[in-house]
Amino acid sequence: LTAFVAVFRDFGAGQYLIRHPDPTPSGMRRTFAVQLGIGVLLGALMAAAGGAIAGFYGEPRMQMVCWVLGANFAVTPVLAYPVAWLSRQMQFGTIAWCRVSGALAGGAASVGLVLGGFGPVALAWGNFATTAAGIVVILLFVRLPLPWRPLWTGLREVVSFGGVLTAASLLHTLRTGLP
Repeated sequence: LTAFVAVFRDFGAGQYLIRHPDPTPSGMRRTFAVQLGIGVLLGALMAAAGGAIAGFYGEPRMQMVCWVLGANFAVTPVLAYPVAWLSRQMQFGTIAWCRVSGALAGGAASVGLVLGGFGPVALAWGNFATTAAGIVVILLFVRLPLPWRPLWTGLREVVSFGGVLTAASLLHTLRTGLP
C-alpha cells in the first residue's frame, strides 16, 4: 500500500522544479504547495485507513503502523522540496549526506525500537526517523534560501506537469507490481 501511495507522493512537483528552465520564487512556492498538499492528503488517508488495514490483516498493531506512516507522508514535503532544489543545483554530495544521515538515524531507530520490544511499528518509526534526520540536516546545516511559504493559487502548471509524470509512474508501478 505504501509503495502504491508513494507514486502520488509529490505528484511530480519535484521534477517540475528540477526541469523548469527558470523557476521564480512564486513557482517554487507553488511547487512546495503541491508537495505539501499531496503529502498531507496522503498522510491523512493512510492514517484513516489504519483501522481497515488492521482489520483486513487481523493485526491491530497495523493501525499504529499506518498512523506513523501517515505522519511520515505528511512531513516528507519538507524534505522533498529542498532535495528537488539541490538536484536542480546538482548538489549531489549534499543530497548524499542527507540520505546517509537519514539512513543511519532510521536504522538506529528501527533496531533500537525492535530491541525495545515495539514490534512492527518500530520499522515505521525508523522510516519517520529517516525523513526527520534528512529534514534536520537540510534545515540546520544546509540552510537553503528557499521560499517556504506555500502559494495555493495558480497551481495548474505544476499539477499538469506532475499529472503526466504521476500517470506514467502509476502505469509502471502497476505493470511491475501486478504479476
